[in-house]
Amino acid sequence: MSDPAASKLAREEGNAHFRRGRWADAAAAYGRAIAADENDALPRANRAMAWLKLERYAAAAADATAALSIDPAHLKARYRRALARRGLGDLDGAVADLSAVLARGDNPAAREELGEIHAEIVRAGRAQAAGRVKAEAEAEAGAEAREVEADKVRVEDAAREDAARAEHKPEAEHEPEAEHKPAEDKAEARASPAPRAASAASFAALRGKRDARPAYALQAGLTAVSTKMTPRGQSAQSQSAPAGPTSVSPSSASAPPPAATPPPASAPPPAATPPPSASPPSAPSTSPLPPNPTSTAPGAGLALLRALRPLSPSQRYAYLRAYPAGVVPRILAPTLDPEALGMVLGALCAGSSGVGAGADGGGGEAKWIYEIMAGLRRTPRWQINAAMLSRAERAEGERAWAAVGEGAYW
Repeated sequence: MSDPAASKLAREEGNAHFRRGRWADAAAAYGRAIAADENDALPRANRAMAWLKLERYAAAAADATAALSIDPAHLKARYRRALARRGLGDLDGAVADLSAVLARGDNPAAREELGEIHAEIVRAGRAQAAGRVKAEAEAEAGAEAREVEADKVRVEDAAREDAARAEHKPEAEHEPEAEHKPAEDKAEARASPAPRAASAASFAALRGKRDARPAYALQAGLTAVSTKMTPRGQSAQSQSAPAGPTSVSPSSASAPPPAATPPPASAPPPAATPPPSASPPSAPSTSPLPPNPTSTAPGAGLALLRALRPLSPSQRYAYLRAYPAGVVPRILAPTLDPEALGMVLGALCAGSSGVGAGADGGGGEAKWIYEIMAGLRRTPRWQINAAMLSRAERAEGERAWAAVGEGAYW
């Protein structure tokens, strides 16, 4: 049976303990007030504050929730539940409660608390992003080191095979022995490094295969970096050893060389042949070339953000347009923060200027923009990231959302 008078006396006793800093005694007195009148939200909200002073956040959240179930408009109970949720690490719940308090009117304490939570979220997000970038960089470095080591092993194996073939090559049979001359010995000595030339040719072929892999560079004009591969035949020819001289008979070796006849003075020098005209270099490609726009592998979102950062909004839209609409929210969800969200919304706003109204009536562009924005709104931290956008970024998002026929509020 409820006894409001007894409940009020016990609550006043709790208030006296609270003013003297006796938090545990205050919580006990508020408990007696709750027992006397279970339909009164005030002693539950007061005991929640006593639990906060004792840093018993779970008990504080429970009492504040019970007070709100009795009186949903109790602002102090909602504010104290936000503090308890922050103490429990539930930052999303704390932001939701504080936003509800501020929606009822300006509250300096709630506004200051919300700003501190936003700063804490940004710091945590940056720390997580830095950890992911470091892990990916280490993985890429390890993969590159393993690839270089594998190339080294292949080159060494090719050199050993070439040396073995040169060592076990059968000598020519029934071939008359030629008289060896000092000049011939020197020529054979110069021709001996042939296996090294073959090894170098093998290395050039392996390097050519690696250089032939497509590489993309996102510069100011989104220029695709062309790759150049040296043909195997040209490399081998440029490094091949000179062939040794053929054997000569003694009679021809002893004959003195004929004297050179000087050309007649009146003969004009031969005209120089003009070099063939070089074809003009091809113009670099200016179309966006994402490495693999359909990939959803770990790290794809970070790679996309690194590519977008140095570009203008219109260039970012052109680069994003190569991705399927469903892929963009999926790969950005693990790393999405307010800065990344603002960058994507600015790109979508730049691309939506010529789009007709309606997600279905505006053609493929409108549908593609709508699907990306709808997917971003389903990401886990959408509410927090959207709340931390600047006024200009929020306006860009509203313009893009309105361009696809969904109204100004997004």
